[in-house]
Amino acid sequence: VVVVVVVVVVVVVVVVVNDGCAKPMALDASDLLELLSRADRGQPGLLRSVIAANHRDAGYNNLKVDGSSLLMFAVRVCSPIGLRVVLNSMWECVSPQDADDVLPGINDVERGFAPIHAAVAAGFAENIEPLLEARADITLRTE
Repeated sequence: VVVVVVVVVVVVVVVVVNDGCAKPMALDASDLLELLSRADRGQPGLLRSVIAANHRDAGYNNLKVDGSSLLMFAVRVCSPIGLRVVLNSMWECVSPQDADDVLPGINDVERGFAPIHAAVAAGFAENIEPLLEARADITLRTE
């Protein structure tokens, strides 16, 4: 007799709208860690769904995890496949006429670091290549 247990992680993403303006959404860090971990194990679907739902409802840049952007969070926890899912989802949000430009948000500075800086500072070499592919500026200086 074989017993199969299926665990389904459900992430509820809520958008708070006030006067027609979307406010930054917050995800619980442990929920996002689980989504990134699933992506690293070859199951990126739920992470893609959360990102797509957020973009549709509030815009990509409004998704925050512990005060950081989703991109910066993925870099900081060293989720190389999860980071690629996040970057690909960000590219899907870019209009076709901007597709040849730098990915919006790739060079945003948070807490003194751009994503490329965070990857280097943390020693997560496997996160550097996807950031460079997304046209991270390696000459960017921060204070």
